[in-house]
Amino acid sequence: MSRRPLRSCLLIDCLGFPPYIREMYESYANALAGVCDVVALVHRPGRMWMAEPDVPAIVLSDDDIFCSFPHCKKLLHSIQLGNNDLKLIAGVRRLPDYELFLKLEDDVLCTRDLRESISAMLEAAQTCDLLTSFMTPYSPQPQWDWWDSIEPPGGIAFDLERQGWRSFHPLMAVSRAFIEHYANRLEQGWIGHYEVLMPTLARRDGFTVKDAAHTLPPLAQHPQFDAISVAGLDMSVPLFIHPVKGRDAAIRMREQLAAHWSGV
Repeated sequence: MSRRPLRSCLLIDCLGFPPYIREMYESYANALAGVCDVVALVHRPGRMWMAEPDVPAIVLSDDDIFCSFPHCKKLLHSIQLGNNDLKLIAGVRRLPDYELFLKLEDDVLCTRDLRESISAMLEAAQTCDLLTSFMTPYSPQPQWDWWDSIEPPGGIAFDLERQGWRSFHPLMAVSRAFIEHYANRLEQGWIGHYEVLMPTLARRDGFTVKDAAHTLPPLAQHPQFDAISVAGLDMSVPLFIHPVKGRDAAIRMREQLAAHWSGV
């Protein structure tokens, strides 16, 4: 007997609601009709003015993100420094009708047909609890400062060198079961940068984890994943890229890749 597909939602993770987010939403929603729903997951920090979204959106204030449930995470009121997990938890809890959540940061771009690419991501995510990129077991890395950010609650045995994992989350998927379990772990006192804490707890606690670089075709793959120019990009792999040099580069590449997107 075939497994029933999980009811799924794609979250576009963004800061504010600039015009290109509306264009991005429309591209995704048009291409994904009948595949999954699309919702903008918007952080409106402090007193920042922004246009009110005129598309399906969850708009979260600082308090919505950082104070919606008890936890011990440090660096409060800083999404960038490893606290995007709190934003994801707040968004998931405002969307009770879904079992599976895909999340793309707003500067993640698709290199092929959008409907086919998201469908491939959705298919890969159906059989795991955490889909993320570049899963790496603990190893000392002077250029990456966040291994030591992970701390268990008092009395919990934890060996970072044997149990620690890291991953990269611009493109990810989570099951509701895992995100609720993860939120419970934060309430119990676990802390850490979410790029080390999420994969470590998922593996430690027996959830199914899948690396987006190891799917067929790969959803994410170096060196193309952090490409900053379409020139020389191998259009066959990966299905998604993440220009890490800023949103201007992402916007330029989005325009160049538009011809490859379904319905655009």
